[in-house]
Amino acid sequence: GAIPTEIGNLSSLRFLNLSNNELTDELPSEIGRLSSLSHIDLDENQMTDPFPSEVSQLSNLKDVNLSGNPLTVIPLEIKTMTGLEILWMSRCSLQGSISGLEFPASIRELNLRRNQLTG
Repeated sequence: GAIPTEIGNLSSLRFLNLSNNELTDELPSEIGRLSSLSHIDLDENQMTDPFPSEVSQLSNLKDVNLSGNPLTVIPLEIKTMTGLEILWMSRCSLQGSISGLEFPASIRELNLRRNQLTG
């Protein structure tokens, strides 16, 4: 399912919890207008590419939970989230070497448990 573009009108939104749904589409580009947004929880959906490029405009974004989605790679947009402090991607389908993964320097909590990563 798709998230309505009108979500971009919630200008004071700080916490977006869309966990445990059947979402498959990426967040709409209008998400980039939510300048107060600090937390996104998309746990337990069916998203393979959750973020539009506009997510890099979210300078207050501190916490992202993508756990339980069928992601095989870390979304490229994660690297552009320069204020991101907490990233949860457990129970995804991440594959490859953990040594090749790149994250913002601001990360202070990283959960990658129950994936198919190697050393």
